[in-house]
Amino acid sequence: MQTSNRLVILLHLFLLLAACSKPPAGIRIDDAWVRASGVSSPMGETFSKPMTAAYLLITNDSHDTDRLLGAESPEARVVEIHQTVMQNDVASMQHMPSVEIPGGGTLKFEPGGYHLMLIDLQQPLAAGDEIEITLNFENAGPVTTTAIVND
Repeated sequence: MQTSNRLVILLHLFLLLAACSKPPAGIRIDDAWVRASGVSSPMGETFSKPMTAAYLLITNDSHDTDRLLGAESPEARVVEIHQTVMQNDVASMQHMPSVEIPGGGTLKFEPGGYHLMLIDLQQPLAAGDEIEITLNFENAGPVTTTAIVND
């Protein structure tokens, strides 16, 4: 085999290996945490059913917009997407059927903004516990993350 053919083959192998080492484009979940149950919400709310809130960062590494359609966790009977809104200096939570994450963008779920409400908890959640939450996206499908419980 000639040297030029070997170089072409080596170059193709190198490019193939480089392509295989890149993570696939899609949805990433980082910094997931849950407020311990029994701890007051930032707005001092009390609830009739045991519930808490989860916070996280969603990054969309693809070029296309994706939509978070909902979430679930074995720790709660219901998980809903909520957004804290201010009206006349009064904060309230608004249920959101879905939220968009633009291609190449991020969406932060944080106290005072978007969050996941874990409603009707199966058991109390204490600081240091870890729970699984599965987020369901229109394009990426289900993405499961582990969230740490904090005070």
